[in-house]
Amino acid sequence: GAAVVAQGENSGSGEVASNLVDDDPQTKWLDFATQTWVQVDAGTTYTLTGYSLTSANDAPERDPRNWTLSGSNDGSQWSTLDSRTGVDFPNRFQTRTYSIAPSTAYRYYRFDITNDAGTRGQWAPTQFAELELLAGSSGATCGDGTCNASEDSNSCSADCGPPRSEERRVG
Repeated sequence: GAAVVAQGENSGSGEVASNLVDDDPQTKWLDFATQTWVQVDAGTTYTLTGYSLTSANDAPERDPRNWTLSGSNDGSQWSTLDSRTGVDFPNRFQTRTYSIAPSTAYRYYRFDITNDAGTRGQWAPTQFAELELLAGSSGATCGDGTCNASEDSNSCSADCGPPRSEERRVG
């Protein structure tokens, strides 16, 4: 599966970056920083077609509000794929899914969160429960961590997870 790292995390309470890709919205990632980032190493290259974020269990003021999603093949030179501002998660465990125009295939994906939903203009820690990167149906063979259109999602669920129409989960 995908490896996830973040600028910071609340490891003492188990609120770590790897929780973002554990398919369990009851877990979350929390960083006490006011501006932060989360980076996914997909292990191979994918062309994203979309992504989703799921809000965590509590403290809506910690929800991400503004972010930029970028892709890279070396982990240091980044190309912007999508930017969002003023996003609201009015409910806990709410998933918001965003489509993006497919472009270049990248191995690394990074969310730079430049603001959270802190009240009265004050910064608050940042948290969310799940992060899904969605890629089109292309890739290699079952068992290698990638998906392709000919794979049976039941036999390749460890690679692909459940299909979402023609998309597969990357991280």
